[in-house]
Amino acid sequence: MMGAMKACGADRYGRRAIQPFRSFLFAPGNHARRVEKALSLDADAVILDLEDAVATAEKRATRDAVIRRWRARGVRCCMSG
Repeated sequence: MMGAMKACGADRYGRRAIQPFRSFLFAPGNHARRVEKALSLDADAVILDLEDAVATAEKRATRDAVIRRWRARGVRCCMSG
């Protein structure tokens, strides 16, 4: 995936090396247990699915729950859509 990079440790000049993400873990955002499990694993990136894996009637509640979960962890987040 293009653009999927993360910063690693700095070299002796203070420059940070860029390494590609090795693993992306997708989890349905409407299953709290699966989300917590995904966040506890050693994936480079966790993507919470708010669309395809979520029933239409649950989408708004799922988005709100994901935002609350991130904010409780001290993560600033925003969503489009």
